[in-house]
Order: sequence, then C-alpha cells, then structure tokens
Amino acid sequence: MNRRELLEKVGLGSLATASLLEALATPASADDKTPANFHFVAVSQAGTVDGVAHRVTMGGDGKITQGNVVGGGFFVHWNPAPPGVPKPVLSTGSWKAKRLISFDLIGTFGVQGAGVLDMVIHLVPVDGPVVEATLEVVCNILAAGLINPGKDEGFSLSIPGTIFVPGGAAGPFVPLAPTQGISAFSVVNEDRD
Repeated sequence: MNRRELLEKVGLGSLATASLLEALATPASADDKTPANFHFVAVSQAGTVDGVAHRVTMGGDGKITQGNVVGGGFFVHWNPAPPGVPKPVLSTGSWKAKRLISFDLIGTFGVQGAGVLDMVIHLVPVDGPVVEATLEVVCNILAAGLINPGKDEGFSLSIPGTIFVPGGAAGPFVPLAPTQGISAFSVVNEDRD
C-alpha cells in the first residue's frame, strides 16, 4: 500500500495531503540566525569559445552561519562536443569557499531548505594557478512550492575577467535545462552527534 492509499483509507484524501505539505513548508525569516548546510552535485554549461564547448561538473558541501561560509568540493571542466567517450577534460581540481556574499533561505520543507547561496570561492586546478570565482547555489523544492523566482536548480559559476584554461571559457556557467544534478540546504544540526 502506498502513502496515498493509506491516507485515503484513513479519510485523509488529497485535501489533507495538500494541507500537510503546506504545514511542512514553512517560510524562513531573512533574519533567521539558524546555521544551514549546503550540498550539491550538478552540471552547468557555458558558451563555445574557439570551437570548444564548455561544461563544468561540480560537487560540494559546507556550512553557512551568520556572515560566514566554510566548505569546498571538486570540479571537472570538460568539453561535451567531440563524439565518443570519455569527453576531453579541460581542467580539474578542488574548490574552497572563501567569503559569504549572501544567503537567502526562502523556506523549509521538514529540515530541507530552499534558497540561494552566493559566495566567493577559489578554484584550485591540479595544473595551474588558483582562480577566484563566484559560485551561486540554488535549491528549489517543488513538493513544497518553494521556488526562487527566475532561478534554476543547480549552480552558476562566474570567473570574472579571467580565462579558465588557455583557449577556454570565462563563463558564466549556468544550470543546464533540464537540470542535471541536485542541490539542497539543510537546517538540521549535523554536528549534534
């Protein structure tokens, strides 16, 4: 028996299900001092430069507190255009959060949060110098009706005034449509254990 059948058997049809979803989706105050965590793995794309198409797969985790962000992860910058696999890797390495620009939590669904995180990061390629960039992580929760207006789920990566790799793209990288990957914020205290 699935959840819908169970709710119908106990007389809690779709009206109760909608009410339950509404009760679980609570708005968050912009002044909320509760720490949040971020988690994401997604693919974003940039334009084509000198015949080379650009995609970046990124993943990361971290913690957001009042006025601060810590965390990091990995990136793989690759060209999706040539036939066959594996696709050419243009650059790869790690990244580290350096400074919080803003975090806007628009609401929660249980302990999952929807919102937008903007931060300055350092990209640390395995071959090449450290590059400063801006990373925006967006989480929309469709089941709760929590949608950031004009923002697609995933991440955007901007590398202002620099070339990522020789002959490469300066960005910005924006989420693919349809989205490939997932991003999430959590408002549960993961350090409690």
